[in-house]
Amino acid sequence: MKHFVMILFCFFVSLSVNGLAQKYYTLPEIKEQVKEGWHETCADKYGREIQVNVDVDVFGEQMAPLIKAGFPQHDIYYADKNCPYNTVSNVKRTGGKRTHIYRSYGSNVDLDRQYGADYGNDLTLNEMYVYMNGLLTEQRIPYDNFLYERPKFFDVLCNIQQSTGEVKATAFYFVQLYEQFHGIPVLTSKTASFNQKRGWPDYEPNISFQMRNEDEFSIMVDMLEEMEIIAEDVPLCAFESIKENIRNEIVSGHIRKVFSLRFGYSVYNDPNYPSGKRSVYDADCYYLVPSWVLECIYINDPKESYSYDEEQIENDSNSTERTTDKFITLTINAQTGEVTNPMDKSKNGWGDADYKGFISWNKVKQ
Repeated sequence: MKHFVMILFCFFVSLSVNGLAQKYYTLPEIKEQVKEGWHETCADKYGREIQVNVDVDVFGEQMAPLIKAGFPQHDIYYADKNCPYNTVSNVKRTGGKRTHIYRSYGSNVDLDRQYGADYGNDLTLNEMYVYMNGLLTEQRIPYDNFLYERPKFFDVLCNIQQSTGEVKATAFYFVQLYEQFHGIPVLTSKTASFNQKRGWPDYEPNISFQMRNEDEFSIMVDMLEEMEIIAEDVPLCAFESIKENIRNEIVSGHIRKVFSLRFGYSVYNDPNYPSGKRSVYDADCYYLVPSWVLECIYINDPKESYSYDEEQIENDSNSTERTTDKFITLTINAQTGEVTNPMDKSKNGWGDADYKGFISWNKVKQ
C-alpha cells in the first residue's frame, strides 16, 4: 500500500513538473506573489552557498500583451554636439583617469538629484530629460515611449588628474533607456541568453543620451514600433515555478550569483527571418514576449570555480562584475517557466531565439 501511495505521489509531482497540472495567473496576481521579493540561501551540489537577495520587479498594470513589432518609418536618429564622452576617452596618456562617480543598472534614480555637483556640474536628470524631450519632439518621436525613472544604465563620469585629484573634465550623464509598450519595458532580447556566441538577428531597442550641458551632448534612438497586438493578455505561470527552475540551475552549479529578476518584455526573432541576411533591419518583425529576465553569473562547467576580484574595480574603473564574460541576461518563459539554455547550439550554433507561439486564456480554460 505504501508503495502504491508513493507511485501516486510521484505521478502527481510529474504532472506538475511537466505542466499538465499547471495553474495560470493574471499580471496583478503575479505582482501579489512577488511582494516579498526573493531572499534565500541556496546550496549547489558541490557544496557552494549562493545568496539570492533581490527585490523582484514586475512591470505593467492589469494585462500582459503579446506584441508583434517592427521598425518605424523614420531612420535611426542620431545627433551629436561636442560629444562629452570624448573628454574621458584615452585620457590615461595625459595623466587623467576616466572616473565613474555613480553607476546603476535598471534601478530607480532621483530625477532631482545633482549627481555631479561635487565634480563641477549641478545638472539634474529632470533637466537633462527636458532637453532630450525637445530633441525627440523635433523628430516627432513620442516622448512617453521610454522609462525614465529606471534607466537601463545610468553613469556619471568625469576625468580626474591622477597625480593631483583635480577635475580636468567636469561630470556628465550617460543614460540608456528602456523602450516600453503598454507600461512594460523591453528588458532584453532572447539572444542575450546565449553565452557561446550570440544568435542572429541580435536586436534590442537602443536609446542612449549623454549630456554635460546644451553645448555638449550626444543622442541615439533606435526603436521598435507596435505593428499588432497578437494577444491582449496572456496567462502566466506561478512565480514559485520561476523560482524553482532558477533554483535548479543554482543547485546544478551553473548560476553562481543573482543580480536581478524582473518581469517585462524579451525580444524574440521572427522565425521567417530571410536566410543569408545579416542585418537586424532585414527582419519583417520581432516579437515582444512577456518574460522573466534574470541577470546572473552563469558558469558552463558546474565544477569550475568562480571568484571576482573586487580590487579590480579600484584598479580599472571601467570594470565591473557585469562586464565579465560570465555575466549573462537570461530570458525565462513567463508562461511555462522554462529557462533558456545558455549553451544551446541549435540554429547553426547560434542558439534558438525564434518566436514559438503562446498559450492563450482560452486554451487554459478548456
